[in-house]
Amino acid sequence: MDFKQSDFRLNRKEFYLENEGLRLVTKSLTTKNESFYEFHQIGTRITRDSQRTLFLLIFGILFIAWGVIIFIGKRNGGDYGDYADTFYIVTGLISIAFFFLLTKSYLYLSDDSNNSHIQFLNNNPSKIKLLEFIDRIQEAKKVRFLNLYGNLDLDKTYGEQKTNYRWLKDNGYISQEIYEEKLLLLDAHFLTQKDVNQKPIGFKKKKPENSN
Repeated sequence: MDFKQSDFRLNRKEFYLENEGLRLVTKSLTTKNESFYEFHQIGTRITRDSQRTLFLLIFGILFIAWGVIIFIGKRNGGDYGDYADTFYIVTGLISIAFFFLLTKSYLYLSDDSNNSHIQFLNNNPSKIKLLEFIDRIQEAKKVRFLNLYGNLDLDKTYGEQKTNYRWLKDNGYISQEIYEEKLLLLDAHFLTQKDVNQKPIGFKKKKPENSN
């Protein structure tokens, strides 16, 4: 396991970096799900989203405010129940506590079209560790693509090789300088192959000598 996340609800996310992509295992008390994302499906766009029950926060603030008003009123001789202020303040605090407990915050790693995204628990176990793991994913993806498309493949045509190199450059996996170097090597290889293919095989037939 390369990275894990968990919350107070005993939900767990386990991430495994593999040669061809990222495996995600999600566990709870009653379920276990597994999914696999190939590196081609993993984007670079980071977005965040939160699911909050705002009415609990509003409810809690109003109850605490009302409890404080009752407390002040009792100090000034007002006629309220013995524990009215305590009831409202405690209820408000409980409501606010549930607001924070039920709030869910997520980070998504998605592609530009948002057709594929990976869900992380935001800032879990910490913001730094989460972003460091995302950097590891991107580095592993780069290594995979360089191995797939960055080496000279004798089974591919000149056009296919050049398209692969351009794709690597356009997506930021190689620089313009490296791209040009690879094209020079590619040109040299295919020119050499062309020369070899044009060379005659075997011994040249000698022309007969003219006899006088």
